Amino acid sequence: MKKIYFIALLMIIVSLDAKAQQESLITQYNSQMALFNPAAVSLNGSRTMSLLHRRQWANVPMSPITTSFTYGYDAGKNVGLGMSIIMDKVFVTQSTFVSIDYSYRLQLEDNAFLYFGVKAGANFYAINAGGLNTYNLVADPSLNTTDLILPNIGFGAHYTKGDFYFSVGVPRVLDTKQTKTENGLVSVVTDKPHLYSAMGYEFLVSKAQDIYLRPSVFTRIVTGAPMTTDFNTMVSFNRSFEIGATYRTNNAFAALLNLKLDDHFTTGWVYEVNSQSQYTNVGNSLEVLLMYQF
Repeated sequence: MKKIYFIALLMIIVSLDAKAQQESLITQYNSQMALFNPAAVSLNGSRTMSLLHRRQWANVPMSPITTSFTYGYDAGKNVGLGMSIIMDKVFVTQSTFVSIDYSYRLQLEDNAFLYFGVKAGANFYAINAGGLNTYNLVADPSLNTTDLILPNIGFGAHYTKGDFYFSVGVPRVLDTKQTKTENGLVSVVTDKPHLYSAMGYEFLVSKAQDIYLRPSVFTRIVTGAPMTTDFNTMVSFNRSFEIGATYRTNNAFAALLNLKLDDHFTTGWVYEVNSQSQYTNVGNSLEVLLMYQF
């Protein structure tokens, strides 16, 4: 049974790679916006740190695992600074993108602001082919370990007016392609630029009971792969408890829960399922979020 899971996972990975090298996909994008847009590094004006862990297809051994970290603060004079790290591990490959984020705020009206952001960093890509099991007693010389460092840069813009926001960003602009030759063996890694956009609004449902409705849309576009869009709706109670749901256009559905433990700590959970037939036996996906506001 494990061999079947490995074969299915490998087929999915290969089919995605044949179209485009895919970046990370997470459901709690509202709390990790700086990963996709450097302009969002310090929107609330406070020092914030967040950590997210996602396990894709829980029933599949060595299935995709994503771990991300963001840190941002208001550096004064309309400047926001921070850093973001996102690590993807799937099968025998691991990709870690580390960046420094900078944003600058312009005030357009009394309650309207436009943020511009720049992201500079590098992707650390590794293939541990030694983790592969072969049927040969003699080691296959083509299964070597590969380590690459691919510098990159990203840009973004974020507009807010009252309770409305619109965000667009390309966290990795460069179409990096690096070829490495070692002992006659050639390996190639290609990163395609991804365009992310997000839009949302907060509606006041009940002022007396402090209930808010927050619908949002998150879209990802990359050359060679289908566009995906998340339609998300969250209901907030007393600014301390949130519950909601997400529908993604690849037939994925998710339930979300965020709980503010005190004035500093917030934790969140995501349970995601996919209704496509090829994902019937791979299991569901889980996300855990921990956020600290200084």
